[in-house]
Amino acid sequence: MRLVLIPVFLVLALGSAHGTDALPAVIYAVIAWSDYADGMAARITGQYSRFGAFLDPIVDRLLVMSGVVVIGEGEKDEAP
Repeated sequence: MRLVLIPVFLVLALGSAHGTDALPAVIYAVIAWSDYADGMAARITGQYSRFGAFLDPIVDRLLVMSGVVVIGEGEKDEAP
């Protein structure tokens, strides 16, 4: 789910007029929270998969990079 929501976040955030729309922020928060909840559930239940161990850090980095891209675009719009 998180991997699918990152492009949705990027499209909505980069398509907003001045980066002040609430929906992209809510989607970003949902993605981050679901990462936390997924990690806690895996620890509590003792579940582990090699695919999850491979994919989770990649999705985490994509989420952080997408946030940086959105912030960078917002800064570029405000530059003189």
